[in-house]
Amino acid sequence: QVALSVDCKGCLVMAGRILMVLATTVMGLPFAADVGGGDPCGTAFTESFQAELAAEFGHLAITAAVHDTRTGCEMHLAPELRLTTASAIKLHLLGATLERHEQRSGELTATDLARAERMMHYSHNSPPTSELYVLAGVGGMDAYGAAAGAPDIDHTSIYGITRASAVELNYVALATLHDDAPGSLTTASRAAAREIVAGVHHSQQWGISAAVPDGWQALAKNGFFPCASQNCAPFAGIRTWRIASTGVLLSPEGDGVAISILTDGASTQQDGMDALEHVARAIGMALFGDLASDRAVDDASCTTVVSGDTPTSIVNRLGLPAPEWADVRWVSGNEGPLIGQLMCAPQPLATTAACICPARPVRSDPAQ
Repeated sequence: QVALSVDCKGCLVMAGRILMVLATTVMGLPFAADVGGGDPCGTAFTESFQAELAAEFGHLAITAAVHDTRTGCEMHLAPELRLTTASAIKLHLLGATLERHEQRSGELTATDLARAERMMHYSHNSPPTSELYVLAGVGGMDAYGAAAGAPDIDHTSIYGITRASAVELNYVALATLHDDAPGSLTTASRAAAREIVAGVHHSQQWGISAAVPDGWQALAKNGFFPCASQNCAPFAGIRTWRIASTGVLLSPEGDGVAISILTDGASTQQDGMDALEHVARAIGMALFGDLASDRAVDDASCTTVVSGDTPTSIVNRLGLPAPEWADVRWVSGNEGPLIGQLMCAPQPLATTAACICPARPVRSDPAQ
């Protein structure tokens, strides 16, 4: 909250600059279907929607992009805006990891599969993501992005500080998860990527899933982490939460809609998620006219970390016994607790089952 009140006037100016640019185009990419006559493109980002977004979430930087493979249509919100991706870049890293193994053995080793699952299912950083990122290298990440049509994503040695546009993330998402999109992966590797991404823990299946209609599947990787680094513009030097979601909505027939939404400037993880899903719902209504009646994340039980919280106070609010703190931390990214972080129970509300987490390695962290 303090971060957002540092320069409220500046935030409003920024919001106006960010929200004023939109576009809807037909790109005619080779994996776009021919849907016949008429204008198949609409837009979620009308002037009235932008005004509503600015009124409710004007303190945030927000950009979004949509590519519908059924028509080739794209929708853009602030396409010129490039933000740091946080863990949303892990979908890119999954693709680069699969590509690296294609060049060697053809499939993931058991070790790298376990790393990829922890990275994608629970968004763990160290050691799984850091190990895979070192193996891929900045060069490998650059090459994978270039093959997908996104050569200008700014990869650094610190993966969470990667800077990208929503449009670029869409190219990578399609290249990783959609069989007909340009990219370097084989069909078998894309199938493996879909299987891994489908296993994301239910409490992390928010984001672009808010745009999905009934009968479709949302395959996405979300990013959620605070940053006060000078590398995290436009809020450089101010601690804010970066919340992002990127992936593909797949129909039963295999059609795909890539959606990427990036935000920064939130005081809490939930604040950024609320804004992101507000945009996602508008996209879903523009594309499909209706949204899914329920999502896996609807059965999640979560609480936001506040100043003074301890593992005991967090599990108490979740209605869990103290020993389940390790599982709460495990399914919430294995970080923190960080002020503003969303910490979630390991099992859905609708069940009384024991933790659905896999066996965890022995760790020396006394908080666990």
